[in-house]
Amino acid sequence: MIAFRYFAAVIFVVMGSLVCWFNGKVAFRMKKEVESFHKICMNKAIANVLIGLAFLIWCAPSAFLGEFWE
Repeated sequence: MIAFRYFAAVIFVVMGSLVCWFNGKVAFRMKKEVESFHKICMNKAIANVLIGLAFLIWCAPSAFLGEFWE
């Protein structure tokens, strides 16, 4: 049976990748807009990309390598 930490790490990688991809597209599309609502959306998308990167850079490797999950 697969260890829970490997399952968690795969979920972290998938979710982090999807968050970065979708929010990167939103931020790229919103950079041309001039309305303040679009600027707020772009700022939120950039913050979400940073959270997704944290999942990819910190959470997933620590789940793959760490003994916390067992």
